[in-house]
Amino acid sequence: MAILYDHVIASFDTEIQPTGGVKFSGFPPVPHPEMKKHHHELHLIINGPAGSDIANCINTIVTGPLLAPVTRAPSCR
Repeated sequence: MAILYDHVIASFDTEIQPTGGVKFSGFPPVPHPEMKKHHHELHLIINGPAGSDIANCINTIVTGPLLAPVTRAPSCR
């Protein structure tokens, strides 16, 4: 089995907290507290036999419903 498709669906950062360190930048030097954050990603991963082309199927499934309202929308004059 091989990974046929790996796509990041969403990503976001949480828990922004100070580290206790201080950075100085600019002239005159201005102190800025250092911050840390946790980065999260939601992946869609499809496994299957090597050589299968699933990317075309996924793109058709995803873009089809998105294009339907555009093609049915009345034209602006």
